[in-house]
Amino acid sequence: FRSGFLINNLKHNSIIDLLGSIIVKNMLRARCNGELGELTKSINEHRSRPLANPRSDRERFRDGPPEFSTLDALRVLWHARSHRAALDRTMALLADEPSRELLRRILAYRALGPRYVNLPSDTDNPLESQPQATACMVGPGDDPAFGTQLYRMGDITIEAWPLNIWADFFEQQYVFERDGIRIAVEPGDSVLDLGACFGDTSLTFAAAAGETGRVDAFEPMPRQVEVIERNLARNPALASRVHVHRLAVFDRRVELLFADGGAAAHPSHAGTIKVPTCRLDDWIRETGVVPTFIKMDVEGAESAALRGSADTIRRYRPKLAISAYHSLADLTGLAPLIASIQSDYRFYLDHHTTHAEETVLYAIC
Repeated sequence: FRSGFLINNLKHNSIIDLLGSIIVKNMLRARCNGELGELTKSINEHRSRPLANPRSDRERFRDGPPEFSTLDALRVLWHARSHRAALDRTMALLADEPSRELLRRILAYRALGPRYVNLPSDTDNPLESQPQATACMVGPGDDPAFGTQLYRMGDITIEAWPLNIWADFFEQQYVFERDGIRIAVEPGDSVLDLGACFGDTSLTFAAAAGETGRVDAFEPMPRQVEVIERNLARNPALASRVHVHRLAVFDRRVELLFADGGAAAHPSHAGTIKVPTCRLDDWIRETGVVPTFIKMDVEGAESAALRGSADTIRRYRPKLAISAYHSLADLTGLAPLIASIQSDYRFYLDHHTTHAEETVLYAIC
């Protein structure tokens, strides 16, 4: 634990980079069995073939793809070695080879960066310029300082950022379809939208769930909730299906300090906004809501939120779409955690950007 903490908090300087490079080279030369061996092989293969035309999201990397970082490679390899059992277990739980290969590719990307690995594939990804979302813009949002714009998407009018629109309506990142397997909100579903941000996902879920469906949107940040309420007012036909709760989901009831990082608002000792939390299991017992689909993007608190949802998952076995990109621990640990709660789930992985964000773990019984 101490070694992992030190490695995760290393800062670049010439001595650390030199020592890190030596350690990484030794790790990559070492013979390893199981999934650690497969990952090492994948990293070595990618490292031997720098990309002639590396792609990267211009919104994330305005000056072009970042250079290879020895410390990033060290952190990935150290995590894989320290959590070898979790990596093996996750790979065993993933239900198809595309999911397993994608996880290896994501970890290789995290180790080497976009100059060596493209995500999610070698084809162009419109996220780089978001032209589809921009074409749907109809005006400014009501909070110019927040940078939101107004979009018209069919019958839905939404105030959001371009990434929200692209992810929800074009990429459809909470709809999984592969080889006859579909994990998505269907008519009549009762949806828990955990980490609702501007309510864009809540409205798309409400449209998919239909008149007999229900969406409970959990969003603790006051400024985001204001946008949600404006979006519901703009869409009265869907608003009656959406119920907003100013709560964060966690593994216990406490009051946390949150840092207001826009869409990436998260618990922080340096935060300034007090946020009440709930255990989802307690909330379910108190309200009687029976969820059939849970989407979770709670900025790194996914494992805590899942632990607080164990009874709900075990009893109702809802479809799951859980963000897994916030940490290496989530990439290799969320599937085993869910399986320890309910062993009947089948797991699939997909990725929705050309950078490290928006990896989603889908699960269905």
